[in-house]
Amino acid sequence: MKNKRFRPDFIQVPYIVISHKDTKPLDYLVYGLCYVLEHLSQKKCTASNVYLSEVLFCSAGSIQNSLLRLEKAGFILRKFKDKQKKQRSEIRTLVRYQVSSEDVEVSSENDTVSSEDDTW
Repeated sequence: MKNKRFRPDFIQVPYIVISHKDTKPLDYLVYGLCYVLEHLSQKKCTASNVYLSEVLFCSAGSIQNSLLRLEKAGFILRKFKDKQKKQRSEIRTLVRYQVSSEDVEVSSENDTVSSEDDTW
């Protein structure tokens, strides 16, 4: 039986999340998936740890640890239904994509060192 749960075609991760000293590789994917769910799919990320773990091929405990790191770093906000924080209602991503206001130029020169022609 085919699983009909939403699975994104790709995940984008803000560089600030990747470059933060306290984040780990799984955190990048968790953030990116939550962003997709919040902005491109459901307009709100209500995914459970089990769902996130199934999509990202890890344990629900790893997801919990990742969410905690992302929240401590200020990249997400978790909203809960109860005071004991046992039932989460939503994950909000706090880093927004935007066009850089800096005038940045990408090199047009071929800086790659390769023994083979790897152009298409």
